[in-house]
Amino acid sequence: MRDIAGHALRAMRLEDQALHLCYHGAQHFWGRFSYLADFAHIVAQLDPLQWNAVLAGAKEQGISRMFIIALYLAQRLLALPLPANIANAVERIAPAVRWTGWCIPCSRAMPGNIQACWEMGNSASW
Repeated sequence: MRDIAGHALRAMRLEDQALHLCYHGAQHFWGRFSYLADFAHIVAQLDPLQWNAVLAGAKEQGISRMFIIALYLAQRLLALPLPANIANAVERIAPAVRWTGWCIPCSRAMPGNIQACWEMGNSASW
């Protein structure tokens, strides 16, 4: 529950919002910059205990890699500060995911066209 203007409203926990925004943005190939900005805004508010919960939730839901990729994109494009242990995990997995390295420069050249980057990154000739 959150209090907004004196009224108690139901709201998702930050951990759940982060996972939801991660899944939603990835589902749409991060085609709108606002998807990544909203994700980064929520993730920036996580405290150390919430980080443990969100990482456990990502693992439980089978979206750990998707979550790490989202963090990588937010860190590279929005300078999202990450705790040291999370930043290390992002740096370890990022090179293994071919399309993320391709999308960073590509997204600057073709804003809003992350799906085309994905397709180029996954093509046999790449």
